[in-house]
Amino acid sequence: VKDVMDVGQKLKVMIMSRDQNGRVSLSTKRLEPTAGDMLRNPTTVFERAEEMAARFKEQARAAEEATRALSSDNVEDAVQAGDDSAPAAASA
Repeated sequence: VKDVMDVGQKLKVMIMSRDQNGRVSLSTKRLEPTAGDMLRNPTTVFERAEEMAARFKEQARAAEEATRALSSDNVEDAVQAGDDSAPAAASA
């Protein structure tokens, strides 16, 4: 880290998660347009940070929706097949 960043340097990072104890997981990797950019040219990473964060969030959202749709389809297929072991679909 000290080869790329200086103590007191302002950074742009992506907050990846926060646990129940308040600890925060940060990443600059998700902001890199190309793997290794933080080592080669951190200025480019910081200049494009918002763009890359938005792209990452959209990809994560799309993956989550696809997973939900796949789960929903599997439950519907099992119910239609008469599988009593399938979880009951939640009603809204």
